[in-house]
Order: sequence, then structure tokens, then C-alpha cells
Amino acid sequence: MNDFIQQSHKILTKNEVNKRRIEKNELPANFLIFRDGGEEPKQMPQFEEKFGLTLSMYGQLPAENTIAKLIGAKFTFSKSLDLQLDKDFLENSEEILIQDKADVKFIHIKGPDEPGHDNRPEEKVKAIEYIDKYFLSNLIKDIEKEDIVIVACDHATPCELKIHSADKVPVLISGRNIQKDGSTKFDEENARKGNLPIKKAIDIFPYIKEEILDDKNKGN
Repeated sequence: MNDFIQQSHKILTKNEVNKRRIEKNELPANFLIFRDGGEEPKQMPQFEEKFGLTLSMYGQLPAENTIAKLIGAKFTFSKSLDLQLDKDFLENSEEILIQDKADVKFIHIKGPDEPGHDNRPEEKVKAIEYIDKYFLSNLIKDIEKEDIVIVACDHATPCELKIHSADKVPVLISGRNIQKDGSTKFDEENARKGNLPIKKAIDIFPYIKEEILDDKNKGN
């Protein structure tokens, strides 16, 4: 792959389009770069074997489909790649999630990400408001008393940077006798004041399984 990238550079350097761009003081296309390429599939623990629970995933990216296959989850493409800002999609997704019979249900809603890449803060706010109004508000009304809801982000996409960043993101876990910690808002500042003993995303579900689900099964 590295050899291919170097060859692409040599070809693009001689490209007539790039020569005209340079004459206009415009940046040339100089490399073809592959994202996450060149890896063989890794053998991963199956979710149901590891946690004793079935998992159903909803998303719109091939990467999510691959993850589901690797961990033995059922995967459903929720929608083609767009901002997912329409009311019908969000309401239908909530209904599908409620009706799904899996023990654990995961959905990735990409709405706020693209406006972050495009430096459109108003559109990003709008995406979050739509998710809150048409997805989460309905979910809160439809969940059962014993359900646990987790709200999190896979990464930050600050508008001023227009790329993903390594900033810490908030996570909310609610339901099934989980004690409140005084947090009143879902944002980075309030998350720092919370009592949730989780520092990494990979620790979220083990914490829920060990501290909440297993304790309940023991009668605590």
C-alpha cells in the first residue's frame, strides 16, 4: 500500500490538472491516501458469549456492519448517508428500537457530525435538537422501568477544527435504580462533575454488566 501511495504521488506530480492548479496558486492533489486500509480481520470475542446478552445494531456505515459481523451482532442499515434530520426517520428509528427483541440495542445517529466537519454550528445545534425532540423524547416515554439507556458520542467534531478531535466526550447512563449524581445537563462541563467511574468507551458495558445487571441478578 505504501508503494502504491508513492506511485500515485509520482503520477499526480506530472498531472496536467495539477500543473494548471499550481499556475493559479491553488493546492495540487499530491497523494492518494487510504483510510484504515491493509488490515486483516481480527478474531474478536462474540458479544453474546462474553456478556450473555444478544445485541442488535443499527447504523449507516459499512464499518459498523463489519464490527457487528466481528462480534456476532445483528446489523441493520438504518439509512443512507445523510444528515438524518428528518422527523420521520428519527421517530421510526425509535419505534424500531423499542420493538426489537434483542437484549441490547445500539443505534448510531450521525446527524451532528457532518455540520461539524463543514463548520456549520447552527446546523449542528439543529441536528442535536431534532434528535432530542423526535428520538430521545419518544424513547423516554416508551422504555420500561427495568430498561437502561446509554447516551454517548463516538468522538468530538468541533466546528472550528472541522475534523474529529481527541477531546473527552460526555456519557449518560440512566435507569434501573441508578443513583443520580447531581448532573443537570448533558455536556462536557457537567460530565466532569459526574460520579460515573468510566474513563474509556470500552469500559462502559463491562461496568453496566458487572455493577448493575449482575448485582440485580444477585438480589442487590
